[in-house]
Amino acid sequence: MMRLFLGVLVTLCLMPAQAAAQHEAVTLQLQWTHAFQFAGYYAAREKGFYTEAGLDVTIREAEQDVSVAEIITRGDAHFGVSSSSLLLERARGLPVVVLATTHQHSPYVLVVPLDSPAQSISGLAGLRVMLESGAEELRALLRREGVHDDIVFVPHSFDPQDLIDGRVDAYSAYSTNELFYFRERGFNTLTYSPQSAGIDFYGDTLFTSERELREHPERVAAFREASLRGWQYALAHPDEIIELIVERYPTTMSAAHLRFEATEQARLMEPGEVPLGHMSAERWRHIAEVYAELGMLPSGFELDEGFLYAPTPVRSIAPSAVSHMTWLAAGALLVALLSLLAAALTRRRLTQARVQLEAGEIELAESRRQFDLLAEHVEDVVWTLDVADRRFTWVSPSVARQRGFEPEKVVSSALDAAIVPEQLEQVERCLAEAPARLRAGDTEGRCTLDQPCADGATIRVHIRYRLSVNELTARLEMTGTSRKIEGD
Repeated sequence: MMRLFLGVLVTLCLMPAQAAAQHEAVTLQLQWTHAFQFAGYYAAREKGFYTEAGLDVTIREAEQDVSVAEIITRGDAHFGVSSSSLLLERARGLPVVVLATTHQHSPYVLVVPLDSPAQSISGLAGLRVMLESGAEELRALLRREGVHDDIVFVPHSFDPQDLIDGRVDAYSAYSTNELFYFRERGFNTLTYSPQSAGIDFYGDTLFTSERELREHPERVAAFREASLRGWQYALAHPDEIIELIVERYPTTMSAAHLRFEATEQARLMEPGEVPLGHMSAERWRHIAEVYAELGMLPSGFELDEGFLYAPTPVRSIAPSAVSHMTWLAAGALLVALLSLLAAALTRRRLTQARVQLEAGEIELAESRRQFDLLAEHVEDVVWTLDVADRRFTWVSPSVARQRGFEPEKVVSSALDAAIVPEQLEQVERCLAEAPARLRAGDTEGRCTLDQPCADGATIRVHIRYRLSVNELTARLEMTGTSRKIEGD
């Protein structure tokens, strides 16, 4: 029996090499070095999702000073990861086809020291700014704020230490990457995001060429589906994939850095809120309009039909039924040999897991019950405000009772909508002074404001707030409560 068991194991060990030779070999070209930014593709490769789709995938890091779009369209790789700039590549004649958008928002931010004279974007006039090529959304932000032509642009060194050492006044960065470097060194910063000015580009986007899609439509569909499966797995098991990256994909990032990247990246991807890979023609038109503002596309530019991929049902492209039957037969034999041993272990583990799960469900249900009870009965409105963006990032449900607005409405609206016009200057002055106050240790404050309600009335509220730097995003935040003053 033992000899039979060992013989099966040897056979199974030899089979992957034989089967791999029958899979279609394809190459994925990344736009940067190995990082959690590409975690979904590593997961798809290491967890066997590509293999199940009949693919043998090589993942290749970025090549210096070479456009990923050019690599794909000249046939040096089959699939690539790029950004919203694919729209520009398409406009200049490269036959690229976007397959899926994994990151719903661009990670680009402009970073300045907390004590910078640029306490708003307009304050960057006359200062030295490192702005990397490809960060068109940041360039559009500077133009909309009217300071682009007054800035001294410096070639990007890709060394965040230059901002710390004062060799530059502002530094374009990824919120998923360099902000960890600054936080690790205790260097407090302010960040400016294009989204604060209504400029909302897509982040990482998977794409291919028209030729690849025309000649291998099933392979394209299979690769796309397996990649999105990989992203689902990576987002659900970030610690496992971080360990995998450290072990198998050469990177200069520490596990802590990768963990920071994973957390910030989840915010940009919006898993659970937007289907993985989702993209819309309307959003791409918005991006085209911004490019037109910059003079990078003609006004009224229209998307052509070939730019956006229309997903089709995926059929397996594994090479032969014989290969499948071989795997199935061997697998069935191995299962039979292991079943008796596994049964005992499984029963014990299931019992332990059931106890842990029930305890966890009870704890979660109790937490939810307590939160619902708090939200239902607390009259004060609790909120968090991003100081640099001048936008609420979270508002408690009690705002609906106090002012008649749903929390989502308040978060999606500009700060101006929550303040009567006569007090805007007072609030702006308070926010402008926030960085200096934080440095001085003056982190708490209070004031009285008038706020508009959904029914057109105005209420007076007493506000208490605290200033702090968010540990995950390294952004300056104001967290506070608003209590209605009765009798006014």
